[in-house]
Amino acid sequence: MQKEEDVDIVILWVDGNDPEWLKEKNNYQNYNKKNTADSSENRYRDWDNIIYLFRGIEKFAPWIRKVHFVTWGHLPSWMNKNCKRLNIVNHVDFIPKQYLPTFNSHTIELNIHRIEGLADRFIYFNDDMFLLNQVKYEDFFKNGLPCDELIFDIIQTSGIEHIVLNDITVVNRYFNKKNVILNNFSKVFNLKYGRKKIIKNLLLLPWNTIPGFEIPHIPAPYLKETFVKLWDLETDKLNLTCESKFRYINDLNQYVMRFWQLCSGQFYPFRIRSFGKYFGIINTETAKYVSEQITKQKYRLICVNDCLNDSSDFDESKIIINQSFEKLLPEKSDFEI
Repeated sequence: MQKEEDVDIVILWVDGNDPEWLKEKNNYQNYNKKNTADSSENRYRDWDNIIYLFRGIEKFAPWIRKVHFVTWGHLPSWMNKNCKRLNIVNHVDFIPKQYLPTFNSHTIELNIHRIEGLADRFIYFNDDMFLLNQVKYEDFFKNGLPCDELIFDIIQTSGIEHIVLNDITVVNRYFNKKNVILNNFSKVFNLKYGRKKIIKNLLLLPWNTIPGFEIPHIPAPYLKETFVKLWDLETDKLNLTCESKFRYINDLNQYVMRFWQLCSGQFYPFRIRSFGKYFGIINTETAKYVSEQITKQKYRLICVNDCLNDSSDFDESKIIINQSFEKLLPEKSDFEI
């Protein structure tokens, strides 16, 4: 029986070097060429450092009840399949058959609430997100609500701006911006965010509709009930996303769930910027900088995103980053053989 303080972690992972997975992916991609975004090399290449995500969970978040590790079927060679806190989840275990096989990360994200035994409160991690220091339950959930910040923003060029716009369009159909502010005034203009963020919310008041939200791109706390509700309300649009084998311009993604939680006031105000940080690795120099941040543990969690356009920088950047992780987290975890 679940307790209120039970929190799980969900991690999505793909082995981009698996020949069987590559064969299946290429077969579908050659058949359907309407979108080539998922063909980029940096979307699937392996930095060989997810082991440090698991070591970080064990060392810095021992209160986590269970880790649900979602894959196409492949596993890291070091993974201990008998670890009691680990639930290995194949796509076929929870994603409806009509959507399979899928190479669309949005499809996987939008269905994670269907994972058998998933806690009512969970934290969604990408495989490039890592814990660097101690975190508490209250860093992610307070009074049963996800810890988050409601900072309005205009939609910016990010590579997925069309998808974020789709998400915002959905919430604007259900929520009136004026009512969102009035119903959650202390959550919109909260001193925890800092003066600059409050001013930003004030400056965006003239917009009649919700223009967008800041997206911190770090692990996100969710209520399972939010996914259930959106699937009930937006079945057709979510179906459309999930029927696409690869990312497509009409997709929704997991941000629609976060935006819904913000608009409905189902969150507890929290200052994210002092807690976690997103880093995009664009060359070896940024890799060295991020390496220093890992070693110094300035942030309690980070996202180390592969933004390398020049593949020649990949091997060196990978070594630089992973050496820092090994220095910080040298001990094996129970998740390892």
